[in-house]
Amino acid sequence: MSDRLLRWRCSVRMLSTAIAGCFAIILSNASAADLRIPIRGEARQAVQSDFSSKLLRAQLGLSGRLIRILAKEIGPGENIVVSPASLAATFSMLDVGSNSEMGAAIRGLLGFEGKQTGQKSDLVRLRTTLAEGLSKSNKSPLTISNLIVFAPWSNPRPASLARLSAAGADVAVRDLTGRDGIEFVNSFVSERSKGLIPKILEEPPNEAGIVAINALHFKDDWQRAFDLSRTETRPFFKLEGSSQDVSLMSLEGSFAFRQNQRFVAAELPYATDRYKLVVITTRDGPAEAVEFLENLAWLDGRGFEAALGEIFLPRLSLSESSDLLQAIDSLGLRIARQKRDSFKYFSAYPQKISQIVQKVNLDINESGTEAAAATAVSTTREASLGSSYLKLVIDKPFLFALRDVKSGLIHMAGYVGQPGRSH
Repeated sequence: MSDRLLRWRCSVRMLSTAIAGCFAIILSNASAADLRIPIRGEARQAVQSDFSSKLLRAQLGLSGRLIRILAKEIGPGENIVVSPASLAATFSMLDVGSNSEMGAAIRGLLGFEGKQTGQKSDLVRLRTTLAEGLSKSNKSPLTISNLIVFAPWSNPRPASLARLSAAGADVAVRDLTGRDGIEFVNSFVSERSKGLIPKILEEPPNEAGIVAINALHFKDDWQRAFDLSRTETRPFFKLEGSSQDVSLMSLEGSFAFRQNQRFVAAELPYATDRYKLVVITTRDGPAEAVEFLENLAWLDGRGFEAALGEIFLPRLSLSESSDLLQAIDSLGLRIARQKRDSFKYFSAYPQKISQIVQKVNLDINESGTEAAAATAVSTTREASLGSSYLKLVIDKPFLFALRDVKSGLIHMAGYVGQPGRSH
């Protein structure tokens, strides 16, 4: 199959999940001691491995549901990029102060099913995973930061503030109605995203009571860099039949591939081996985002086999901003967020989620990848109470995911239909 071209078309709109994965944490009245599961040695590794697989399935499910909804909202051929990790991290903080109905809605949103309590619950284990990701390490290509800001009028309960801090979040009480409060939030996001996302909020939320923010930043080199001298200008074929010129990078060698009659995928490892970029495209004509979802499970990296081949990948620089409230409502949050006591463990004053904003930035070049995602969830005041050689040319829409093999988090996922277009 050495003479065969497998051409790829992609459309990606960034929803800060990041190429970003999905975090979820639940504190629901847990003490600080609940934040670490006392498992040691090989037994702990086995439990963590099992949970990583479960978390990966949940992240893939959330990615697929969001891509399906957003593809319907924005139309065929448009870019969709989501960061399930950033979205889940933000809701994990809000769950600290949620009532049982909101907690159940958050579990369902993040892909964890059934009623769960105690230290063995998925969300407690996810909180542990997130706490590990929050550790400040200069050696890690990924940094995760959480901030939750309370308006003074909300009079936040001290127990909830302590639980948030124990989970690794920064906590502040500030006036959110003026420019100073918004500048405080935006400065946090800009600093923690290494300047890739200068701000997450454009205007002060009306009657804001709580603003929960997550920011994540990823930067790593490829395990084997693309040869800059081999990058060529080639057409990228769009869904509606037109094309645009893009810089197409190329790399030849042994890669992990997976394919069927219509689709072909490859996995590209980063220098830090726990992180992988999986890309899926069609063998011939371009496909819509929803058509890729039948092979969404491929993004978990299973079923791939090593083979000699050549990969052609567009150089990407994408920046996306999305209002996700409607999409998240359709995933089961609507009823719970309308309840006046949804966050009664944060504050005695009724408030509901009124805004969910996510911004994502993704740059892929010959050296590696740099990506950032930020999510802000705001509440407002309520009235009281198969071949040996493959040649892969991604010159048409494609599906992708940036995956953490160890934790199971998907830091970014999406569909790219127009590589040079940002929203």
